[in-house]
Amino acid sequence: MVRSLCSSCHVQANNNALPIGALCGATFLDNAFQKKLEANIKPATWKKLSPQQQTKTIEDGWEHYIKPDFDGSDKQWEMDLPTGGRATFSKQEIVGVFKPVVSQVAALINAQIKEIAQRKDNEDGRATPQVWHGNVLEIIS
Repeated sequence: MVRSLCSSCHVQANNNALPIGALCGATFLDNAFQKKLEANIKPATWKKLSPQQQTKTIEDGWEHYIKPDFDGSDKQWEMDLPTGGRATFSKQEIVGVFKPVVSQVAALINAQIKEIAQRKDNEDGRATPQVWHGNVLEIIS
């Protein structure tokens, strides 16, 4: 669902767009990070961990640390492993996890915004006034 903003700046949570979707988002970030983690450490080390240890490692290191705190700064991101070791990731490695998923989400949002604007244009034959405020598109109705 894309929210449309009217000229009085009240947010209307209407389903203004046709269902345009794809499988993407947080779960895909998590899966991409797990693959990066497995590639970063020895495969035998990862396989030694029980499924519960694997889940806890990803939750502690990724879910509760790297994913919410990553701000694009050029630093090393480290997380502890239950085996006593550490996994280290560069900024570029973390960007490599985020970039494909965020790009896909942004493309879906942009497609919905275009669809809303086109639908509004077709309703009365007039161009729909639109104003960007930072990352927010205001569709003036």
